Amino acid sequence: MPAPFTKKGVSPLYESRWNIWVELLLYPGHSLPTAAAPVVVGAGLAIHQHVFAAETALLCLVGSWLIHVGGVFTDNYELLRRHPNILEHPQLTASLETKTLTLSHLRWAILACLVLAAFTAPYFFRIGGAPALVIGMIGVVASLGYAGGPYPYAK
Repeated sequence: MPAPFTKKGVSPLYESRWNIWVELLLYPGHSLPTAAAPVVVGAGLAIHQHVFAAETALLCLVGSWLIHVGGVFTDNYELLRRHPNILEHPQLTASLETKTLTLSHLRWAILACLVLAAFTAPYFFRIGGAPALVIGMIGVVASLGYAGGPYPYAK
């Protein structure tokens, strides 16, 4: 549970850049379970078909998590860009005011997530062909399209 807010509006827990990235952006409570859900389903199907490969499941989890976190960063970026005084995430808006976090940092983080996720693409193409890449691209579009782009489906 976050510490109470100080007079400046920034909780002591979120005063450092590291805490902002880890506690608020990189691992909100839903990130890992959301990214893991499709991997768990796929792993279950692979086990049922007797074709399970642990390294593939692990790489799927890494790629899924990177795509999901890129979407979380995009959501926060768009929220803070469009509504800089929103009360939904007071720690993030306070961090923007103190320049502990900038929109530029979030843009770079989105790009880093997508580039790192793209490193998994050759492996998945080798084992799954074009359909595997299409599934990954759909994941990226869905993740970024949630809050970003000209027609976000979250308002």
